[in-house]
Amino acid sequence: MNLIRLLALALLAAACASTGSDSAPSGSALFRVAQCSDCHGSDLAGTIGAPSLLGLAANWEQDSLADFLNDPTPVMAKDARLAALDLAYSEEMPGCPDLTNAQREALAGWLLTR
Repeated sequence: MNLIRLLALALLAAACASTGSDSAPSGSALFRVAQCSDCHGSDLAGTIGAPSLLGLAANWEQDSLADFLNDPTPVMAKDARLAALDLAYSEEMPGCPDLTNAQREALAGWLLTR
């Protein structure tokens, strides 16, 4: 599964480079490539396995969400709200270490507007 995600990210990066675009992939494209919808749903409303991603701006800033997307485990260990969410859902948040910092920032920024 990680190999598929890594290949998809490489293809996305190559597509941006081949068009001469200086802009990073959009947050919505990164959401698809990182396969976030597999657990959180394509509408971001959550599933039986993972919580809704709607309204994240009430609890997150872009930089802290981007850090969480990189490695959720230490962040959840320090935050009782996140620890409770982790216990309430069957899927473990895998994080997105295959994304670059800029890509995680773009994904976080996009999520915060939902």
